[in-house]
Amino acid sequence: MPLDDRFYTAVQDPQGDDLAYATSLADFQLADRVALRPGTTWHNAGERTGMVVGVPGGYVRIVLDGSGKKVRLRCNDLAVTACPNRCREVTQAIISSKDFQ
Repeated sequence: MPLDDRFYTAVQDPQGDDLAYATSLADFQLADRVALRPGTTWHNAGERTGMVVGVPGGYVRIVLDGSGKKVRLRCNDLAVTACPNRCREVTQAIISSKDFQ
């Protein structure tokens, strides 16, 4: 699925050889675009990218772009490639608010 620049800010190239893979569930927010680590079951099945739809108990739930299947993967098998603009703005507003500090 091609990214629409009006809604996403690219963080890294999903086709790049030097992707930075996640180390924690805290690296993800809803609607993030992610790339799968080579060698995982779904990557071997031809899937390359997806979108985060949840972060349940120790896993990241994503919808795969190729098949549309919803799957759970470990965070270190995923690299965030783009962040949604609106979510980033809302997150920054919350962090900047006096109630959060």
